[in-house]
Amino acid sequence: MVLTFFLGIVGVLSSWSEIRTAVGFFHFNLLWILAGIVSVFLAVDLFLFYFAWELMLVPMYFLIALWGHERAYTRQ
Repeated sequence: MVLTFFLGIVGVLSSWSEIRTAVGFFHFNLLWILAGIVSVFLAVDLFLFYFAWELMLVPMYFLIALWGHERAYTRQ
């Protein structure tokens, strides 16, 4: 958990100067992913684990679709 929060802070700090457009949406998705990862680690049964895992995939789609290629959203 501590490593997850540490890497989340590192991710936010490293994207601070790189992301120039839709900054709020980017950080919203990043924090949503972090909440999903923490939920995966804290899941006590298989249903909660699966739900948290699937919850994490929705913002991953947006991050990859908008900022994950050579014509990224930040370079337009």
